[in-house]
Amino acid sequence: MKLSRKLFLSIFITSLIVCSFITAYTFVELKKSHQNEFQSKYTAISNGITSNILQFEEMMKTIMEATAFHVEETIKSKGMISNKELSDISKLFSVSGMGIANSKGEFVRNTNKKFSTDKINLFSLCKEYKNFFVKNLKIVETPIMPSRITNKTYKFLVKSILSGRYVLNMGSQTFFLGEAFKNILSFNPKLNGMALYTASGKKMAEQKSEEFKNRVLSDTQGNDVFIKIIPTKNGRTCCECKEKGLMDAKGDYYYKLVLNVSRDNLKQKIITSAQVSSVLFLALVFISFILSQRLSKLLISEIDHINSGLKNIMSTNDLNYRFNESGSKEINQLENNLNKMVKSLKNYQKEQIHIERERGIAESNRQIAHDIRSPLSALSILVKATKGLPDETRGIIQSVTQRIEGIANKLLSRSDELQKQQTTLVSNAVTRPVVIAQRLKEVVEEKIMQISVASNIELNLTIEPEAQLTFSKIDAIELYRIMSNIINNSTDSMSGQGQVLVHLEANKIHNIISIQDNGSGISKTHLPFVFGKEATFNKLQGTGLGLYHAKALIESWGGQIYIESKQGVGTEVVIEIPITRKPSWYVSQIVLKNISTVVVIDDNEEIFKAWQLKLKHCSVDLKYFSSPDEDLDELRKLNSLGPEVLYLVDYEFDNSKLNGIKIIEQLEIKDKSILVTGASNNLEVLEYCDQTGLRYLYKGQIETIEIV
Repeated sequence: MKLSRKLFLSIFITSLIVCSFITAYTFVELKKSHQNEFQSKYTAISNGITSNILQFEEMMKTIMEATAFHVEETIKSKGMISNKELSDISKLFSVSGMGIANSKGEFVRNTNKKFSTDKINLFSLCKEYKNFFVKNLKIVETPIMPSRITNKTYKFLVKSILSGRYVLNMGSQTFFLGEAFKNILSFNPKLNGMALYTASGKKMAEQKSEEFKNRVLSDTQGNDVFIKIIPTKNGRTCCECKEKGLMDAKGDYYYKLVLNVSRDNLKQKIITSAQVSSVLFLALVFISFILSQRLSKLLISEIDHINSGLKNIMSTNDLNYRFNESGSKEINQLENNLNKMVKSLKNYQKEQIHIERERGIAESNRQIAHDIRSPLSALSILVKATKGLPDETRGIIQSVTQRIEGIANKLLSRSDELQKQQTTLVSNAVTRPVVIAQRLKEVVEEKIMQISVASNIELNLTIEPEAQLTFSKIDAIELYRIMSNIINNSTDSMSGQGQVLVHLEANKIHNIISIQDNGSGISKTHLPFVFGKEATFNKLQGTGLGLYHAKALIESWGGQIYIESKQGVGTEVVIEIPITRKPSWYVSQIVLKNISTVVVIDDNEEIFKAWQLKLKHCSVDLKYFSSPDEDLDELRKLNSLGPEVLYLVDYEFDNSKLNGIKIIEQLEIKDKSILVTGASNNLEVLEYCDQTGLRYLYKGQIETIEIV
């Protein structure tokens, strides 16, 4: 399959997935919106019905209170009224029925002809009504409820009259419920029906549509049922509600409004949403198809341009070719990287030419030195064998011979130096976490020994406290060479006397090495070119590869090197190398909690004395073994003491086949041991510690290591 087709399919399939998500999300949101609208509409209707019921209830209470006042005033003015007069007042105020009961609960007057006064007693309706006569109870209002006699729905008001001698019991039938339900159904054709129930589930009012009259309101097939609980004022204290068994299992009385609503309209809206989403999906697919074609063609044209440029480079070997970086942002970045790669190849090509040239010079130097030495040896032998040669002549010949031999040696030395630098340039350095301070101490100590013999140059090293134990991921050997070369540069710039100061500090990100001298300095003209291949640094002779090589290596470690110099004043070289996390084997402190015995295994007694001095204030038993071959059995016995023993083991032992790692392995004491060695650059040891987790301590740290 062609790349253009693959690219098109990749873009188009990705677009299809995105379109699918967009369409699905749109449909889900539309569906959710319709469902919320449906829910909100019938919740609002339920709330409206609830509000109407409570308002009607309040109005009925007001009417019955006014009726009770009128009855009491009539009796006060005329005396006890007849059943007919009571009935007339009931009709006047549109109250469904009234009765007047005495202190025995007997109804002495009643508007209901069917009401049997000898069977129905006020106290049989609610025993607590006796409190009207016993505890001076004034008035009781009941919620809407079914009547015990007629089974119709009423609201009752019971009131003490005539100074507590009689009680007026009246009820008003809730005709409004049926009418209200009927009107609501007529304005909401999707309402199948509605009903009002007591807390116990007894029906008080119901209205259904013609299509739903033979079905129950709890039927959810194609419908939704909305249930709203309507609290009442005195639902928990209603005595009649309790006597009539109208409360729920928890002893509370409330109204339960039930609405049954058809989902047909909601279903139709959801179907419409699905159709709209399908049309949207098809439109998005079409747009994606067109855009995918155009985008794939655009990308292919840009890739073809890059491919054409690469073919041109390969066919002509023209490393001066540059891509024009005229496409999209990503293609621009790719072309920019390709330009960098071509530039690197060109630099590499120059480097290889330079290396080959230097290799030729080295070989020529070696051959010239060889060619000079052969006749020179013969000449020396001939001079020694010639008899009668004047001493003055013999001295001149020997002096000239020595000078020629010195030139040959110098050519040979120059050849070796060039080959060494070439090898270094092309080598692949192994990087690992290294304590920079330790490496600097090693190189400075060696340089001090070399310098002090032949000159009055002073070399000093200062290390800030925060940089004593910071790590950087580098090649320790290469850092050693870089530092050695830079210090050599500094000393070469002096006339046998001066000062070189090496300083190490650290911030949160970098180890910062400074090499400062008061030598001859570098001119402003030459300073910008000190990192070039052909540059030499304050030296009359040299290949110019030292700083070039140093810069390449330091940058490969993620760091940087820069130089500040003033001719006649001196030079400062600053190296910044990123700090890396401490390796797993690194020991920042020795914890002696729960340690009773410390065992030092080292063939150098001075190291044991150093540990004695370090641990003199610690409450531990310090033991010393210098011959691991002879002491192995004794060490095994100590191992039986358990985890309370700490082993400090040297790596190298003179006159022994064992090293520290083998001793630790044979005794099986890795978790209780620290390898203490001066072999800080031993890659084999560091790799072993990395892989096994064996703790490692450089002997130079004994004096500074923290004891806890």
